[in-house]
Amino acid sequence: MPEEAIRQTDKTGIVELHIATGKNNERAIRLYREHGFPKGYLTLEHVRKVRPKEV
Repeated sequence: MPEEAIRQTDKTGIVELHIATGKNNERAIRLYREHGFPKGYLTLEHVRKVRPKEV
């Protein structure tokens, strides 16, 4: 849960923690906001399918 992740950052000195979920996952977004993750960011990605090399 988010609380444990935050505790671990406090113990180890990590200063930045990111959690990702789908933009339509309202349940997860609400959970994260309730536990201290109020900011939202837009992340765009493109995954290229890798074809096996021809032999």
